[in-house]
Amino acid sequence: MLAPVARRAGGPAGSQAPASPVLPVALAVGLFVLISAAALTLFHLRGQTILYGDAEAHLNIARRALDSRTPGAAQLGTAWLPLPHLLMLPFAAQDALWRSGLAGAIPAAAGFVIAGGFLFAATRRLFGGAAAFAAAGLFALNPNLLYLQSSAMTEPIFMAGLTAILYYTLAERPLAAGLAALAASLTRYEGWFLIPFVALYFVVSGLAASARKQALARALVFGAVASLGPLLWLAHNRWHFSDALAFYLGPYSARAIQGSAPYPGKGDWAQAWLYFRSAAVLCLGRPLAWLALAGVAAALWRRA
Repeated sequence: MLAPVARRAGGPAGSQAPASPVLPVALAVGLFVLISAAALTLFHLRGQTILYGDAEAHLNIARRALDSRTPGAAQLGTAWLPLPHLLMLPFAAQDALWRSGLAGAIPAAAGFVIAGGFLFAATRRLFGGAAAFAAAGLFALNPNLLYLQSSAMTEPIFMAGLTAILYYTLAERPLAAGLAALAASLTRYEGWFLIPFVALYFVVSGLAASARKQALARALVFGAVASLGPLLWLAHNRWHFSDALAFYLGPYSARAIQGSAPYPGKGDWAQAWLYFRSAAVLCLGRPLAWLALAGVAAALWRRA
């Protein structure tokens, strides 16, 4: 839903900047590659690529699909979506990469670079080169994200799909946006939530341009392709575990792990703000957190 807001901020569709030329995007991607490689090397040399328990679990899922008493698709399980583990497969087959954690870090780092490239291209399309480099810089220098892309975590891969959705919706390419949403929906469940809203964007943007039939066609193309992700996962759960909703109702689901214990901030805005603020400072560091607040204040002042 960022696209409609950004489009309105940048003026009517016909006044948008043209698609990014190759050279600026290539330069941005090259910088992302260097930053990604430097961070990955640093954490690898420190032996910190598998600090998260989830990272180790992701690596082992990929390994079991290839090397276990019962290898195969059933080893992908029910709770975590399969695309990150499928991307790890060729690397997890190598014992050294699996043991070091690089089998999962390599796909995550690739997702980080792809996400950065699409973010740069989308921002440049809307607001120009200066804004694109600013957005790319904030993304690339986020310390928490630099660690996540150096470990076997799913967030960078999901961000690649998310930023690709943003770019291709701006470019009015529903098939490409649908493929990006398909990848996102096979990476994290947040991708499922996005599908109807992106389809709605194609409808609304087309109606605003007085192209009703074309708008509906684009929404249908996007929705048909993007919805394959959830449908495939439901089919996987039904085929291997006899319950299409095993990912939601099964013993390894987030629902089962969380149980009935309420979140500390539920119904308590002050406590919720304390948790959010603390998480932001711990993830970003105080300097970046203050810069973010200053940016929000500046944006609100400009719109006032």
